[in-house]
Amino acid sequence: MVAILPRAGLLTVIIIGCAEVGLAQNQAVQLPSVGQSSAATSISVPDGGRTLIGGSSRGLTTMPSRSTFPLSRGPVTRNPLFGGPAYGRSLSGGSMTASVRIIDLQEMDRQILALSPAESSEAVEPDAPKPALTANDYLRKADEAEAKGKPKVAEIYRRLAAKHTTKETDR
Repeated sequence: MVAILPRAGLLTVIIIGCAEVGLAQNQAVQLPSVGQSSAATSISVPDGGRTLIGGSSRGLTTMPSRSTFPLSRGPVTRNPLFGGPAYGRSLSGGSMTASVRIIDLQEMDRQILALSPAESSEAVEPDAPKPALTANDYLRKADEAEAKGKPKVAEIYRRLAAKHTTKETDR
């Protein structure tokens, strides 16, 4: 129902009982994508350390060659209402890391309970110190390496023997 009321030279229009017109809206819902990767490799990481094993990234860009709107041809092709150019882009990536934390529960118990290693039920005896190699030991190892066909290793042992020979003569 529409009522028109004249008021001091102004025209007033009252609209009564107007139904609300809903406009359709495009909504895009992006769902999470979950992937799984694996790597068969060996790495060395110190206690408490972290290292990057590897990573990858992927990208896709698209631009349709045609528009679905019938008036897209002609001088108005740049107007988005008439099917102008559209672009789509998808980027994804991931990486794999390794972290190491070594926890020695027996050592923690010993420290918490303030037990000395001698009082502990599992006292560990320290290894006896190994005798230092002499120049003759290095020369013998050089001969063994050369017999096995490893001339570079033999050269390293000969250099060590020469270094120990000079240390022994300096004493």
